[in-house]
Amino acid sequence: MARRRIRRWGVLSAAAVGALLLFSSVAAASPANDAFSSAQDLGEALPLSVDGANPGATAETDEPAHGGVPAAHSVWYRWHASASGLVKANVCESTSETSLAHPHLRLAVYTGSSLTDLTTVADNGNGSSSCTVTFDATEDVSYSLAVDDGVGSGFFTLRVHAVENAPNDDLKRAQVIPADFNGVTPGSTVGATAEAGEPDHGGAPAARSIWYSWSPAEDQTVIADVCWSEVDVRLAVYSTPGLTPVADNGSFGDCRIAWRAQAGKTYQIALDSGGLEGDTALRLIPTTGVGNDDFLKAESIGPGDTGGFTLDGATAEAGEPRHGGRPATKSVWLEWTATFNGVATISACGGDPPRMAVYRGTQLQALTPVADNGKSGDCKLGFLVKSGVRYDIALDTFGDDDQATSAWEFVAYPHPPNDNFAAAQTLSIDPAAGGSVLGTTVGATAELGEPDHFPGVDAAFSVWYRWTAPRTEGVTFDTCSETFGVDSLLAVYSGASVSGLSQLGSNDDGPTCNLADSGFGNPFGSQVTINVLAGQQYSVAVDSYDMSAFELRISHAGPPTVVPQQQPATTATGKRKAALQKCKRKPSKKARKKCRKRALKLPA
Repeated sequence: MARRRIRRWGVLSAAAVGALLLFSSVAAASPANDAFSSAQDLGEALPLSVDGANPGATAETDEPAHGGVPAAHSVWYRWHASASGLVKANVCESTSETSLAHPHLRLAVYTGSSLTDLTTVADNGNGSSSCTVTFDATEDVSYSLAVDDGVGSGFFTLRVHAVENAPNDDLKRAQVIPADFNGVTPGSTVGATAEAGEPDHGGAPAARSIWYSWSPAEDQTVIADVCWSEVDVRLAVYSTPGLTPVADNGSFGDCRIAWRAQAGKTYQIALDSGGLEGDTALRLIPTTGVGNDDFLKAESIGPGDTGGFTLDGATAEAGEPRHGGRPATKSVWLEWTATFNGVATISACGGDPPRMAVYRGTQLQALTPVADNGKSGDCKLGFLVKSGVRYDIALDTFGDDDQATSAWEFVAYPHPPNDNFAAAQTLSIDPAAGGSVLGTTVGATAELGEPDHFPGVDAAFSVWYRWTAPRTEGVTFDTCSETFGVDSLLAVYSGASVSGLSQLGSNDDGPTCNLADSGFGNPFGSQVTINVLAGQQYSVAVDSYDMSAFELRISHAGPPTVVPQQQPATTATGKRKAALQKCKRKPSKKARKKCRKRALKLPA
């Protein structure tokens, strides 16, 4: 088939060949405005539009890269500004049914009288995401506009028009919202600018801001909502006189903020869309507020309690501390006075976790930080508690709209009596007959100076036992019972103090635990076999990755041998395994996954 087509081209008539040559010469002709020096004059009047084309256009020597891309098939236009103001130019429309002006056209605006002294005013990058440029024109300045096409096939319409500033662009022209208005106030940041001396909004410099003014008729908690805006909006509320900051949503963090408005006070509300521009929608919504919004109205809770909370309509109080290293924005409070020494955990894992911070104290301005999840972002936060002390828990947002409503759960446990080495529980089990003791790591902690019970895994929820060998023999300690699914660590020591222990054996995930109890043993249990000497006292530590109940068993393992308890390898493989074991300590699935990813990079 290909051959037949070649033959047909080979027998073209002379007339057809002449027509082709004529077409080629026309197609290859350069546009009249191909060169910078021959730029098409657009005059001064705005708005204006002109059709253009890139086929046949070339790039000149010393021509700049337009939008960071080397010039290829550019044509030039010259426009003279008769007045200062914001101007928008675009090549979004094609003049050909077979050619698209967007996205491959590059549009750039320059000042300067020759190719070698051009200064870029604005451009649309490589043309892939925008067909528009906006720039501030200065009266009596000539601007050169280049339209370039990397493939030389563009047919376009260049449009240039002045952009009228938003009517409420300046603070002094703020749009007044009626005191009792409860609806949507539409607006636009198209043409909006930042004024000299304008404050940063939400921690970012003002860029394209519009202003509103509102004076409530009565005291109320009010929500300002910009969630239906076309573009992301920084929202900031100020009180007058002096533009005193009241509330803001950070840098595009949350599309709703709340504050306590006072009757007769005037509030100035700024909406800033940063580097973008578009339509905005502002709603002011009166609300009854959140019951435990204030520190003094904290909700009292107790171990085992659960509840829901909402941050929608919550506010930050004057003098409220920074939660997790960030300023308070919309917080609610819980409080509990401990009735025992132990551990507690507050969790809110139903969605994106809120910012959580725990404090001691009874006055908002004098709270002592205890713990927070500011750096980890985990949905669970654990902390030690002391009997008789009040603990205040703040739930705040990380700046995500999805954190508006969620649920919390609070648990607390006293320390087990054998939590510390010095208070180890004494056992009198004879290995010959075998025996066991039930225990728990719920509420347990690691004490100061306590060793790691397995290489690479920090001690966390450990309890202690003291046992004296009745005879010299081999003995196995294990937590392999099928009754409990505890993921434990087990270690046996000699020594008289927690800081002076000598480890005789340790284990995580006993190699034969799954064979225990007729093949139904707990595979995550631990087992340690050592030689013991008659009359010698031994300390046994049981630790776990999560607080859990367990059964510690002691059994005869035969006559004493010289085979030492197998210890984890110190090779790279052992390091990887230890690192992976340590990942189990991480409090969230996301943190454990990230830890495992790092651990697996260790050499095998």
